[in-house]
Amino acid sequence: MVLNQTNRLPSLDSWILNTYQSILISPSSLPGNNTLTVSGGKVHADWSGVRAIFGLGFKLDEKQRSTSGAVSLGFGAGLDYGGFGANLLMYPHDNLGVFIGAGYAIAGFGTNGGVKIRLNNGTKTRGYVLGMYGYNAAISVSSTTTYNKLFYGPTVGAGIDLKPGLSGHWSMGVLVPFRNSDVDEYINFLKSQGARFKNVLLPITLTVGFRFVSDNKGI
Repeated sequence: MVLNQTNRLPSLDSWILNTYQSILISPSSLPGNNTLTVSGGKVHADWSGVRAIFGLGFKLDEKQRSTSGAVSLGFGAGLDYGGFGANLLMYPHDNLGVFIGAGYAIAGFGTNGGVKIRLNNGTKTRGYVLGMYGYNAAISVSSTTTYNKLFYGPTVGAGIDLKPGLSGHWSMGVLVPFRNSDVDEYINFLKSQGARFKNVLLPITLTVGFRFVSDNKGI
């Protein structure tokens, strides 16, 4: 604690000074520069150390890193990766990104394109929502590729990006595809031809991948 007394303090200022001294019981243990300056009969306090203890200083002084113009390339599995493939994401605005994905979708080459919206920025775990259009169902027949078919439609989803860093981060989420009646009609047609299905199309799907960031913006 540093005192710089330029004028004689009236009794009221002395009481204020003693009050601050009582609050700052052990100023030497506080991080930062904790000074109490008395000048011209006025008391001025620097509470940077107190803010640091309670985490307030870091929140107030932290500068949000802009993600505008940032680009990342992800590899993973999910509709937004075209099945098993890659996803290229670019942010023309801080929390608004556009992407395209392409990969192996069991029944063929799957593609998807859409928009990703960040729900928060500046933390190590970031939520997002997305919407896209592209492949959202694949029918594959093991004995022949003649009947393999991909179906296209809109898909929405939500997820989180885990521990964004300088080199990259994990991204995962849940997707909800909106499939039209053509999918069910095609499945029924194959069943009428004697095909047996080992699994069914689920109403929700998962997506997971690792994204490599092009710069230090930590997207």
